[in-house]
Amino acid sequence: MRKLTSALRLAGLLVLGTLSTALLIAQSDRGSIRGTVEDATRAVISGARVTGTNVATGVQTFSVSTDSGGYNLPQLRPGVYRVEAERQGFKKLIRENVVVDVAGVIGLNLVLEVGAVTESITVEAAAPQLKTESTEVSTTVNPKTYMDLPLAVGSGRSPAAFVTLAPGTVSGTPFASTFSGGQILGAEVQVDGISTNYPPLTGDFRPVSSIPPDAIQEFNIATSNYSAEFGNTSGGVARFTIKSGTNDLHGNLYEYLRNDKLDSRGFFNRTRAINRRNEYGGSVGGPIWIPGAYDGRNRSFFFLNINQFKFRSGPNNALVSVPTAAFKRGDLSALRDNQGGLIQIYDPASTRADGSGGFARDPFPGNIIPDNRISSVSRRINAFLPNPNVGTGIVNNYVQDDKARTNRDAWTLKIDHKIGNHSIVGSYNALNPMEIGIATLPPIISSKTASRFTSQRTMRLAHDWVMTPTRVLHLAAGFNRQFDFARRVSYRPSPPWSEQLGLRGVGNGMFPTVRFAPFTNLSNNDGNIGLEQYVANGFIYSGSLSWVKGKHNIKFGAELRKYQVNTLVPTNTGVFEFNRNETAFPSGALRGTTGNAFASYLVGAVDFGQILISEISTGGRWSYMDAFIQDDFKVSRNLTVNLGLRWDFWLPMTEVNDVYSVMDPKVPNPAAGGRPGALIFAGQGPGRSGRHRLTNGISKNSFGPRLGFAWSVSPKSVVRSAYGVSYFATTPLGGGNVRRHAPGFEGIPLFQSPDAGLTPAFDWDRGFPQSFRRPPIIDPGFGVGGEVSLWNVDAHRPSYRQDWNFNVQRQLAAGWLIDVGYIGNKLTRTVSGMFNVNQVNPKFLSLGNLLLRPVTDPAVSALGFGLPYAGFSGTLAQALRPFPQYLEVGTVNGANVGIVTGSANVGNGTYHSLQTKLEKQFSKGLFLLVSHTYAKHITDASSQLGGFFTPSVRDHYNRRLEKAISQYNMPHRLTTAFTYELPIGPGKPVAGNVRGVAGKILGGWQISGIVTYQAGFPIVVGVANALPLFNRRNLPDVVAGANPKLDFAKFDPGRGDRMLNINAFRLPAPFTYGNAPSVLPNGRDFALYNEDFGIIKRTYLSEAGANVEFRFEMFNALNRVRFSAPANNVSDPFNFGRVFGQANPPRQAQFALRFNF
Repeated sequence: MRKLTSALRLAGLLVLGTLSTALLIAQSDRGSIRGTVEDATRAVISGARVTGTNVATGVQTFSVSTDSGGYNLPQLRPGVYRVEAERQGFKKLIRENVVVDVAGVIGLNLVLEVGAVTESITVEAAAPQLKTESTEVSTTVNPKTYMDLPLAVGSGRSPAAFVTLAPGTVSGTPFASTFSGGQILGAEVQVDGISTNYPPLTGDFRPVSSIPPDAIQEFNIATSNYSAEFGNTSGGVARFTIKSGTNDLHGNLYEYLRNDKLDSRGFFNRTRAINRRNEYGGSVGGPIWIPGAYDGRNRSFFFLNINQFKFRSGPNNALVSVPTAAFKRGDLSALRDNQGGLIQIYDPASTRADGSGGFARDPFPGNIIPDNRISSVSRRINAFLPNPNVGTGIVNNYVQDDKARTNRDAWTLKIDHKIGNHSIVGSYNALNPMEIGIATLPPIISSKTASRFTSQRTMRLAHDWVMTPTRVLHLAAGFNRQFDFARRVSYRPSPPWSEQLGLRGVGNGMFPTVRFAPFTNLSNNDGNIGLEQYVANGFIYSGSLSWVKGKHNIKFGAELRKYQVNTLVPTNTGVFEFNRNETAFPSGALRGTTGNAFASYLVGAVDFGQILISEISTGGRWSYMDAFIQDDFKVSRNLTVNLGLRWDFWLPMTEVNDVYSVMDPKVPNPAAGGRPGALIFAGQGPGRSGRHRLTNGISKNSFGPRLGFAWSVSPKSVVRSAYGVSYFATTPLGGGNVRRHAPGFEGIPLFQSPDAGLTPAFDWDRGFPQSFRRPPIIDPGFGVGGEVSLWNVDAHRPSYRQDWNFNVQRQLAAGWLIDVGYIGNKLTRTVSGMFNVNQVNPKFLSLGNLLLRPVTDPAVSALGFGLPYAGFSGTLAQALRPFPQYLEVGTVNGANVGIVTGSANVGNGTYHSLQTKLEKQFSKGLFLLVSHTYAKHITDASSQLGGFFTPSVRDHYNRRLEKAISQYNMPHRLTTAFTYELPIGPGKPVAGNVRGVAGKILGGWQISGIVTYQAGFPIVVGVANALPLFNRRNLPDVVAGANPKLDFAKFDPGRGDRMLNINAFRLPAPFTYGNAPSVLPNGRDFALYNEDFGIIKRTYLSEAGANVEFRFEMFNALNRVRFSAPANNVSDPFNFGRVFGQANPPRQAQFALRFNF
């Protein structure tokens, strides 16, 4: 706690120190209005007072034009403004309907006419949509728009569902998208101007999805050439703003209902899955008002939203296999093969040499294990096993009566207050989900959770101070938390499982994991983890100074982020695997046709056993800082130049208690004969390195310039172009889960049969063997024969992205805007799954089968190969690995995927696109947004998660082979979003004079929709990897001239039709790499055609606008089927090219009822 307090104090001091030097930055969600004050002859006017008034709140912001006529109204909350300009000797100018978007820069030149200041000229027309002050490529969706668009109740409605309306975006995973060639999980996501990112995942929209749409004011997606104020992203900035209260009290009550009776069945399903979802809640916002004491109009406002979501599944119908009562008694006489013949089981206690170099065993007479031979542990476990309740067979004979349920409670609160020249804003959002999954066995012996939740917290506090008419100071602080917690039903009973089951030498976790084919495994989760606790915290401090000086609008500042990840996974009760070999005849042909894993379980003959010894609680710590200066230089009334410079700085990971170790490739390993490659340990003390950070260095030179211009060719046309460099390390340097980098601090002892079942690993009636070292083990030789991780040589060097664009905007008519632009970028040193430092060099493939022989084999020795170190036991291939003492060497900066994938910042990518957007602002009942992207994306690093969502490397020594079309390359993507109020009823062109009941029935109708058409995703093909190189994968050979795709105009997977042509590929020759590209350039899976439609009927109850709203919404309204990607393993010719699932949901529908006031 003292360390945390010290960290917070240090962070505060750093921010205060930064303020004192006036280098302040804010990741702001606020917008601004800026421009030049001129007279009718276009001469600039200095000293004019410009006031911006938020129409909804009455809050005013003012500025005074400089000697160059420039003015700036910064830090404006999104909304509609009235702008007034006045100067002695001129008429007062009033511009109405000036809309400020989240983080938007509105260019508004003000022309004053000569006259008395008591006279005024009011312009009602909306301000132009053209972006005349910024080169940022972005799309804004306002509340009127997105609240009327159809939005499905999935796990709760999410405003993040609309981000793909922007051109350049592609939905890649359930919780992330790519923006204009960026990586999956590479975006910067902000709420109220402060990042929501936390380690190990960045670009994760789940924190935003925890905020109900009714609590979001609007959002903006910036995909290219944003100002130097924004950075640390490989793929754009998504900015969301929480609603604020206004001078009028407004609110709503709502409920959304999904029911499977409204849905269609899937293509492969005979019936509709039972699916009941309800989301309900309410919002209220207005001035803070205490009768007789305080009236907060024009000063103090509040907003509150409370949202509930509930999901209930239908009953479980999964068939599983449980042993019969006879089997549990030891009577396996019903154990038969496919021809009905008896599968004989043998007594492992009778194992003996047969005198001819083999071994023999005696059968159990009648295939019945005597009662006195049944293990006492197994007998006690049998008491927990249910009897079959379906059919009469020994498999697929049990269905557990259980249902899944989810409850999600969310609430959002925001307070705004203005005191003179000071404004204070605070917001808080909380999500408390509870998820209970379906158990396929009785909960006590399954991995069912008693409670599981992933709660989210975001807190924001901001202070704006108008220091002078030309200087505004903005300070902000934020806090993010994700708390993952899972507790299994069977976790830590009293008395403990070791006592209840007689299983000695194990911890008190959940019910032990038991695997005994052909029956369903018990407690079969990953590693028998009964309790998981993961807490990620982010503390963000920032500030900015906006300054208008002559023709320059300058903004500069700094930011500090402190991240924490705390994990706890306690000791478990163990994983025990049983194999038929222990009860099979041990020699000859009978070895493969006899024996049974359940029989081995009954006699307690464990084939493989493992426990986790871990009572450590790890705490990873990271720091990140940035600073920037942005100068938007108004060269002339129709030309603005954007100049910026940003500096990013990352401090790599430390662990709060130094529970942290990595493999150093240069340190001699005493357990491997002094070969390079041994563990080093963080911290002070015997055997430790004396350092808290085990990185290779720290990069201090991440300076990213930005340059662009916006040229107003005419009042209706703008040409914009820009170039910029952004540095990012969006996977925190050091990875997210410190437990994955703690060899020596937790133990995972395992024991396995040394001779493939001839001798069991151990008899579990005697307990788990205790012949192992207990942690902590501060020994550089620890881990030999296992898995370790290292810092790759460039781990401390951040990735960077170069952006460029050329963009033309044209105002077609009032409210209509078309935007056409070329958008390109290049990513360098990005995190990818292309790092496999312990792979054998492929030059040794010429040795063929010798690689599979023991290194002591005479044929191997004859070629001059020897032991890599004394005591080594393994194949020649293992001996030829760069670090033969380890089975696996991964990387620390591999985020949460840790050792297995070998992530490292060695990836690259290029992106080129033509992006077109046609937008009509909402007016006369119509809103329209059409976005089209034509793009080509080449990369070897599609995802921040290395081998997740992107192929792994096939050859570490030739990583250029992985360069190919991105898995998420989308050559064509078209989206259309619209809302349209039907012109019928009171005040409309049709039946406009109808009043009373008829008027209420005829009026208030609206339709809306989102239409998405996009090409299929590129296809990846593969083969079973038989190369003895310890490489990640292999690919097939491509048959020259053969088309990989078949004609599937009449494709029907129900007939077994293939989408891919098996004859276009062949298996590579033994001990060779296939020549297929990493991703097929001419093969894509099925295109997406989707239409979502909604109908809204509003019935107004009062002149003030109170109304009741009924909605009916349909998703995939035409019930189109998009099949899943085809089976892609050439080594499986029977299934290759066939499709076994549906990638999109069938048609779904929902109702909603809302009361708005």
